[in-house]
Amino acid sequence: RSIPNVVGVIPGILPPHQDMPVLLGNHRDAWVFGAADPNSGTAALLEVANALGSLYQDFGWKPLRTIYLLSWSGEEYGLLGSTGWGELNDLSRALVYLNVDTIVSGDKLTVQASPSLVSAWQGVLEKVNITSEHHLYDINSNRKWVEDDEDIGILGSGSDYTVFLDHLGI
Repeated sequence: RSIPNVVGVIPGILPPHQDMPVLLGNHRDAWVFGAADPNSGTAALLEVANALGSLYQDFGWKPLRTIYLLSWSGEEYGLLGSTGWGELNDLSRALVYLNVDTIVSGDKLTVQASPSLVSAWQGVLEKVNITSEHHLYDINSNRKWVEDDEDIGILGSGSDYTVFLDHLGI
């Protein structure tokens, strides 16, 4: 059987020797119904693709860096789609891979990242204003969204980010 990936590319304006592509990916297959994993990520990925595509086509917008929108097949059977694609493409200049296979689930914001991104993530949380008086970091509904640094999980393996983080060092 074939394991088809779907790859969308929005070329950046930087020349190739300066470009550091941004990769946004999600798998499509699921063991069960997949409402959270992966379909919440699929919905988000399609919305991002729609919005960026509209900016690109309708308004002539071009990103600074090339953006890859990646929909993987074969994740549940051993990360086959993402690993095959990652190993067959030159990604030596890639800046980041964002995996969104479970982007919405439950009522608490949970994050997993490389240890080097923990402080960057906290900086983002502190900058997102919910109201004029509250940031995402300190707004709560009977509890904080993120308790402290220990609430940011450290990535291991088991999803499509594995080839990018563990094999390619992205």
